[in-house]
Amino acid sequence: MMKKLARYSLILAFAVACSDHNSESEISIPSAQKEPLTTAQINAEIDKKTMIGEDFRWKNASSHLLWSAIAQGNFLVSIGFGNNAADFDRSKSTNQAKIQDELLQTIVQYENQPMDKVLVSADRYLTQLNVVIHNQETIIALRKSPFIRYIEPADYRYVALKNNANRLAAAASSAGSSGCGFDIEALSTADYTTVTPNAKAPWTFYQHNIPTAWNYSTGRGVTIGIVDTGVSPNQTLLGTNFNNGDSAGRTIQNLAFM
Repeated sequence: MMKKLARYSLILAFAVACSDHNSESEISIPSAQKEPLTTAQINAEIDKKTMIGEDFRWKNASSHLLWSAIAQGNFLVSIGFGNNAADFDRSKSTNQAKIQDELLQTIVQYENQPMDKVLVSADRYLTQLNVVIHNQETIIALRKSPFIRYIEPADYRYVALKNNANRLAAAASSAGSSGCGFDIEALSTADYTTVTPNAKAPWTFYQHNIPTAWNYSTGRGVTIGIVDTGVSPNQTLLGTNFNNGDSAGRTIQNLAFM
């Protein structure tokens, strides 16, 4: 009789343990937060912070806002992990492989996808992952881990809303007017200032006091490397007109890396 009671107690304890585990893994999302916010709504939330002089940080955002930005950014997510906020060097982290495996298993579980469908890349030197996440539940589950340093949308492009209609239009079509496309497009005169020698200085230069720095150095003798997918052949200032006038002596090289 005592053996039967002990066996039943063991079965009951196991059943309770399983029930507790399942209840912890279940994540309830309010119906009003099951759809992602639009980019305009996300930007508005970001602007609320910046307009009062505060820094916007994804770690302080709600899981719904973070997931919305991820959904609006091709579902690509950047994850930093470690034992603490300063634990970002793989060579100095004692258990980085174990932590990485646990986080990836969590993603696989909540995404219900194989590893090769969720893992995009793992940095060789930093405790950082790039993954694909579609479900908000995955984000909520990951944020419960004490080993998460940050979770951020890897491909969300914040576009600050401007009162100036021209600037807003330029921002909305930046992919076609920044050198990535083949069409020639006139710049709004509100977005640049003409400086010597008949060059255009964008309005952002003055936000960072760059023209003031030209009193100390103009960049002569400096090598500049730009990593990009390429430039339009219509950009003559990065082609046939790159080495002339006050720009004489400059050279440009296009290097392809596989």
